[in-house]
Amino acid sequence: MEKSYEKNNRLKIVDILKMNDEEFINDINERSSFIFKGQKRRFKYRTTNECSKKLLNFLSIKRGDSVLAVSSSGVNLFEMLSDEKKIPKIVLGFDYSLKQVAYNLLLKSAIRLLTFKEFNNYFYLNNKNKNNIRKKIFIQMPKSLKLVLINQHEFRKRDLFFNSYNNIKWLKEEKKFNCVKKNIEKIKFFHYEISHLNINLSHLFEKKSFNIIYLSNILDWLCWHNKDIKNYLPILNICRDANKILKRGGNISGVNLVNRGSYVVDLLNRVKVLEKENYRIFKYNWLNYKINVKQ
Repeated sequence: MEKSYEKNNRLKIVDILKMNDEEFINDINERSSFIFKGQKRRFKYRTTNECSKKLLNFLSIKRGDSVLAVSSSGVNLFEMLSDEKKIPKIVLGFDYSLKQVAYNLLLKSAIRLLTFKEFNNYFYLNNKNKNNIRKKIFIQMPKSLKLVLINQHEFRKRDLFFNSYNNIKWLKEEKKFNCVKKNIEKIKFFHYEISHLNINLSHLFEKKSFNIIYLSNILDWLCWHNKDIKNYLPILNICRDANKILKRGGNISGVNLVNRGSYVVDLLNRVKVLEKENYRIFKYNWLNYKINVKQ
């Protein structure tokens, strides 16, 4: 690809859309000087324990929106591409775990190359022909991530429970799956560890790039795992940095695990909360929230 941008400039959505997966990942890596505390953390998520339907309704993604989101398993992000009337312009998913990013791209390559039936046979069953299918999927995966990809890709019993419980339509309905396949190049994944030590999202992307920035419950997670976070201010700084790449009228959205304490509650008392929604799924009590903060 002939590059129309310079490395010293912040990334523009129009340029990202021209890149393939490997070019995008390499470009992000060349721009990065991040601290990766999560670099060696184990692979954890094959699916989501949030309610996909409630989340997407809450985010209110409109056709042509630009979305930046914590990817985790990637399942919710692919669901964003399953409704033809609300297809975003681009979805960029990031995760602190390189193994998780590799899994996201395994899913993407499988959606791109497999039929609905082949996909289900590969991810739901211990298919005897899985090694041949895996080789097929590997063809379009970035070379740098093949070495960190997990071997056991299939959904486990717990994953299947949540996939069914959460009503994730692209995994169950061929029409939705094919809609995701049709729009698969609108989604890209990259390695980034958002934290109070990495206030750098605004250094990566051009100002006013995104309509929606979805942080999942990463702010909770940071409070639980970083003893140097002793109040809401470090996570407020993360939100302020993210706000610099938010379009006018956009919002920063996240979820808070209500039944486990964190400084997110204090944060929500000190910023403009645009919307809240509580719900319970299985043993998890979630609070969806939308906020906006001053730069």
